[in-house]
This record gives sequence, C-alpha cells and structure tokens, in this order.
Amino acid sequence: MKKKMDIRLKLSIFILSWIVGAAIFAPGLTFYSPGFMDITQRLLPASQNHWLGTDLKGIDVWTSMLYGARVSLSVGVITAAFSTLLGSTLGFLAGSYRGWFEQVLMRLIDILMAFPGILIILTITTLIDPTYLSLVVVISVTDWIGSARLVRAEVLGLKEREHILAAQALGVSPIQLIWRHMLPPLLPLIFTQATQSLSGVILVESSLSFLGLGPRGKVPTWGQLLSEGRTVIVESPLLAIAPGFALFIVIFCVNLIGDSLRDQWDPKSL
Repeated sequence: MKKKMDIRLKLSIFILSWIVGAAIFAPGLTFYSPGFMDITQRLLPASQNHWLGTDLKGIDVWTSMLYGARVSLSVGVITAAFSTLLGSTLGFLAGSYRGWFEQVLMRLIDILMAFPGILIILTITTLIDPTYLSLVVVISVTDWIGSARLVRAEVLGLKEREHILAAQALGVSPIQLIWRHMLPPLLPLIFTQATQSLSGVILVESSLSFLGLGPRGKVPTWGQLLSEGRTVIVESPLLAIAPGFALFIVIFCVNLIGDSLRDQWDPKSL
C-alpha cells in the first residue's frame, strides 16, 4: 500500500517550484538588466523601484537575486546529477562484479575520505581558474563518494535476495537481470541520495563563492552577494539577509524533500 504524499513534501516542492520559476522567468520579474550599474544609486534601501535595495555598485539586489539563482541552482543540479550518476555507476559495478575493480575503487574512496572534502575542493580551486565548468568538476571530485558507497552496499544485499538468485538460476541474461530485477529497487535510493547531494553542493558552491572562489561573471551568485553584504551589514542589511535567507530556504526544502522521499520509499515504514 502506497503512502500519501505528506505535507512536508508538498510544501517543499511548492516553494522550490516558485523559486525555480522566478529564476527561469527573471526577465519578466525585474525592471533592470543583470549587472546594470548606477554608482549614484549605491546602497539604497528597499523601495518601490528597488524592492531589496541596491548594492555597493548601485546594482539592484532583487535583479541580482533572480539571475544569481540561475547560477547557484544550476551548478547544484548539474553537479548533483553528474556526481550521483558517476557514483551510482561505479558503486553498481563494484558491487556486481567485485574483484580488482572493487578493491581499487574502495581504496580510492578510503584515500579521499581521509581528507575533509571541503579541504580537497579548496585546494583544487586555488590552483585553477574558477569557472562554471571547473566548479562542477571540482565539487564532483568528492561528491560521488556517498553515492558509490551507498549503491555498492545495496547491490551486495540485492545479490543475495531470493528473486535475484532465482532469476540467475533460470538463466536470465545479465542485461535483463540489471534492468528488470536490480535497477528498480535501486532507483528510489539513488534519487533520495541525489536530493541530499543537491543540498550539499549548493552549500559548497555558496561557500566557495563567499570566499571568492566561485564562478566570475557579471551576475553574482548568492554566495558572492552574501560576501558583499557582510561588509555593509549595518548600512544595507538586506544585501546580506536576502541571499542568506534564500540559501536557507532552498537547502531546507531540498532536505525536507529528501527526508520525505526516504520515508515514502522505506519498506520498513509501509
């Protein structure tokens, strides 16, 4: 019997849909173009013309928030999708075929886990030019580990289940065994892991941008807005509060979605 979608999941999806929609339709929600600068209008308070005020360069904060959401959210989604797919594939291969590949993969994971992930990311980003693509690749260097370990452990358990052993005894081809018997129970686990990865990636990206190691362009990310806002927190508090609150809401909603989906798909709770 399926569980009904709980209120946490509905509310989180609703809020995230509005935020994503605002980022997509940003040109229709603001009177200014991204990066439009008027130094005579710097650090203005919230008003009818500037809903969240202006920053140190006279750029409308509301406009920066809308267009910055495109960068922050797209980096999170692309990185989480790539790292989850990579980690799940490697974990599946390691759990299915064992042998030397599993040994090499697990030793590599042990080495990477011996160092804090953020330290590895900071080290790499200081050595290369921080672009959009390089940020996706750098964060993925450590983000795939969780998916790989989780999927490998689940595959090892699946291989011992009766319906898998029966399918193998009946001579089911490896392709059919994967697509019809092993992949379906793995998909909910992988999707839940992807939501947890997404919130972590958004937080890491905003942290790097806050430290000046994020992608550079005329459109600042939420982390860059937050970094700028901390320097004028007294004169223009909205410059720091707006991106900080947006990051909190997005990460909180994504985590709620992950928790809700885990509860929905957990066979022990049915």
